[in-house]
Amino acid sequence: MRIRHVRLAVLLFAAFVFAGLLFAAVMAGNLNVGELLLIAPKVADGRGIDKDTLAEVNYVDGNKPSKLMLTYEIASMESVRALNSGYSATVVKTNYTYPYVMGNSVIGGSFFTENDERQGRRVAALNRAAAHEIFGGYDVAGAEVVIGGDRFTVTGVVQNGDDGNSNIYVPASYYSDNPNSIFVRLDVAAGVTEEYVVNECKAISITDSRYDFISLSSISGFVSRIPLMGLKFAAICLLAVALYRLIMGFFRGVSDMKKISERFYLKDILMGRSKGAAGASAVRPVLILSALVASLALLLLLFPSIVEDFLLLEDLFGFLRTSYASFYSSDSASAIGAAVYTLQKLMLGSLILLSVFGLAATVLAAVSFPDRKHRKAQEAT
Repeated sequence: MRIRHVRLAVLLFAAFVFAGLLFAAVMAGNLNVGELLLIAPKVADGRGIDKDTLAEVNYVDGNKPSKLMLTYEIASMESVRALNSGYSATVVKTNYTYPYVMGNSVIGGSFFTENDERQGRRVAALNRAAAHEIFGGYDVAGAEVVIGGDRFTVTGVVQNGDDGNSNIYVPASYYSDNPNSIFVRLDVAAGVTEEYVVNECKAISITDSRYDFISLSSISGFVSRIPLMGLKFAAICLLAVALYRLIMGFFRGVSDMKKISERFYLKDILMGRSKGAAGASAVRPVLILSALVASLALLLLLFPSIVEDFLLLEDLFGFLRTSYASFYSSDSASAIGAAVYTLQKLMLGSLILLSVFGLAATVLAAVSFPDRKHRKAQEAT
């Protein structure tokens, strides 16, 4: 097979893989994860995070939410009864700050309150899909649903951005379960930065030595930048191979110059009096040196950027580990849980595609700059 056929095949394969990277980037950009900070244990111990301890952080001062609010999701698929009919819905055990942190809007009635949570009342809030499926509308405050044999009074309906799945939110304080992970909404303008959250969480023994603090918007942005990382890596591969060929060509040109100097004076070469192949051989080292300098400058420009990208990848590796323990093992997930798991799959898939694209770029670079021996063989064919 001729070298150009190999080059074309590798180029088409690389283009196909790059299209996959672009698709993953678009999918990540469309996920509604907002400015959420995911806090999850580096090593899951099965006990979860004590929700009573978390309740100490979420307090209300004069009916105003605290500066730092934590929330969580303990999701499970349950059979629900209402109006003498049976339904299937995702029951999310959480706390009263959930709609504030997640940015959900209440479109009917209200979410359950801090007092409901503290007293462990059997109350529930529905998302739009659950309200429409079970009751046929959103004016459902005061209605009742039966979950696991317990009767819950509906307080209202929230818009959670997931109209394809029925979710029912109930106070986690009524149950013994503890969450695996927690969420915080970052707000730089209000001073709620990642550093601030890390410092505040130390008061409840949640430290960065035992927990990963992961900005979901950073993860989404990173996945969206992976196609650009692939292009930079491909450019570096091409430049590296080109540099090697140029260096070899430069030394061959210098060798040719030595042979020319035996036939012509330097003055004749500079004045252009050396004709034909001799003149071209005299000019070639200068041209190669110019291309060598330009290629080296581009390589030095791109290399720090790609190194920075891969260093960031090392920092974000905890997301792949903790999201598995927190979400993948769950039989069902709420809207944000599903978004986190989807983001984890997109990141993992993008990294695999990036590795394949990098390999294809390396092969393409190798066959795009054949050495003199290969060129002669190609010309002979």
